[in-house]
Amino acid sequence: MCIQKAELMFSRPILKGFLCFIFFVFQSGSSDKVQKVIAKLGDEAKLPCNYRIPPGESITNYNIYWQTPEKPTPLVVNFYVKDEEDDHIDVRYKNRTKINEQNLTLSIFSVKVSDERTYECIIIKDVLVSKSRVDLSVVADFSKPIINEKPLNACGPVWLTLTCTSDGGYPRPMMLGSINNNTETWHTITTQDNKTGRFQITGNLQHNMTENILVHCSVEYQDLKVSTNFSLSMCPSPPMPPSYGIIIASAVLFIFLLAGVLLRILCYCHKLLSSIGLDRPVS
Repeated sequence: MCIQKAELMFSRPILKGFLCFIFFVFQSGSSDKVQKVIAKLGDEAKLPCNYRIPPGESITNYNIYWQTPEKPTPLVVNFYVKDEEDDHIDVRYKNRTKINEQNLTLSIFSVKVSDERTYECIIIKDVLVSKSRVDLSVVADFSKPIINEKPLNACGPVWLTLTCTSDGGYPRPMMLGSINNNTETWHTITTQDNKTGRFQITGNLQHNMTENILVHCSVEYQDLKVSTNFSLSMCPSPPMPPSYGIIIASAVLFIFLLAGVLLRILCYCHKLLSSIGLDRPVS
């Protein structure tokens, strides 16, 4: 069965043996611990093989295969087999991968969302020498959230519709928020770009603004997050017009004070006239 599969795909003896080995691997499963690697979208991902060729020994004594453990046929990501061409590498990884001949690490360049999967490193020297697995996760940073309010320039008291938006990231995010440190639930809509795989998330919530508020919006993805704050203040209170009672009381008090001042002036003038005798009749 294995040789028939090989004859359909490749004619070279070494790759026939490789396919036989792959069939055995799929039947027996993997016992190695899976390593975790995170790479940013568009960057280089380095997947460790967990095997080093002993000093003084040549890589030409080994067959090295990096593949994805997919059934019924794995995808060949890259390989090293002496005197073999790389025309068996899957087209999705063609000219995008390289094996380090010292530590056998696989480099994937210009990482895409579609590269997020499990990879296997298989080392053969007549027999299986090493087999390890690596899980590659891809991330892309979300933009700093932007918060808007409707109605615009609202200063309350008023019912607000708050909107928080962030985009350009990966993987699928979640949105958390609060108003004045009280947890609020954003009602979110998440969309994904079919070409790039990046996400956009938009959240909305309603709030009855009766005081100054501080709105917090946080977008979390993988083990990362990005957040922003937005403040709104109540409208300043207009000055209260004085009541009529206060006006009347103030007028009465003013008249009383004015009468007192005039009375004192008259008393002073009378005493002054008396002192110089001007108030006595002329004989």
